[in-house]
Amino acid sequence: TRVRSSAASDVYKRQGWTALENQKAMARAAIQRDTAPGNGEGVAEACEAALRVLPLRTSEFPPLFAEVVECAFAAGKPEAVEGLLSAVDQITPAELIPLLDAEATRARARLAAHHGDLEAAHQHFPRAIALFHELETPFYLARAQVEYAEVLAHDGREDATAAKLRGEAEATFERLGAKPWLERARQIEPAVVG
Repeated sequence: TRVRSSAASDVYKRQGWTALENQKAMARAAIQRDTAPGNGEGVAEACEAALRVLPLRTSEFPPLFAEVVECAFAAGKPEAVEGLLSAVDQITPAELIPLLDAEATRARARLAAHHGDLEAAHQHFPRAIALFHELETPFYLARAQVEYAEVLAHDGREDATAAKLRGEAEATFERLGAKPWLERARQIEPAVVG
């Protein structure tokens, strides 16, 4: 029994250290993105390093996935997002974590909007929003609502929908105290009204 409990203890220690390394990698990627936005290569390297330490099927992956998507867009490397989505596509439906499904759908929507494929963006954003709503993740939901409202406002086709999404997101960010996102939501208004 001592051998078994020692082996179990070693597994828990390894998992603990792995989780710590994952968190450090994610933090490095976020810091690099926020403090050196002009350094595309540095941001991309930090993101790639963060991705290497974490297998796709773990529950820690969706927040890291979202962070790496942010980094890739900040670094001007949408092809990195395409690579991430290809990896997600290799996961069987039974293995796909619901939050990763939502984050991947959001990434597909952002990538479509980035490439000017508004039809695909208009398909993926509502699905991502519905998934985040179902998962009861208010910040993630509001983040997707703001991003979709920005696309709609820029497209100029659905002012009422963009205003509604912006309003809901703004209320959530205000409640959560997410000031940078609250400011971002508020900046959509002139585009919606005008």
